[in-house]
Amino acid sequence: MVSTLEASRAEFYFNLKSETSVKSNEFDATLDLVVQTDPEVDISIKSSGLMSSSNLIDDCLMSQWDVKDIEIEYSIQSQGHQMSGKSECYDINCSSNSSRHEISTSDTNQFFQQMQKTGIFNPLLLGLAYSQVLGGLPDGTGHKLSF
Repeated sequence: MVSTLEASRAEFYFNLKSETSVKSNEFDATLDLVVQTDPEVDISIKSSGLMSSSNLIDDCLMSQWDVKDIEIEYSIQSQGHQMSGKSECYDINCSSNSSRHEISTSDTNQFFQQMQKTGIFNPLLLGLAYSQVLGGLPDGTGHKLSF
């Protein structure tokens, strides 16, 4: 099964695509979002996982399905400056002990300056995220953070 949802407005454009297989309980989903601000922001999220049930629609509607082996890759970029990350959880009950997260920036200062210019993020949360990323390992002009 493949489903695609597209919308276009003055502020943003997004495309959502998901796939599940009749022969398998695996799923893949992709979300691409372009926020048409100045500067423009591109957000991309790709995810995959394994569902515990073969009757996906019925069990999903009844909230009787579990997802495990989740992998999510994401990136936010603007004017050549990017933050990207990967999150993984291989247990049905994700916790800090069963999940792993990695975040990296191409140029930490420039990336957060671009995000501030867009005006789409809460300045307090942006400042908090900036300080957390600075706590990671320096990588050129960027940083790598694992937790």
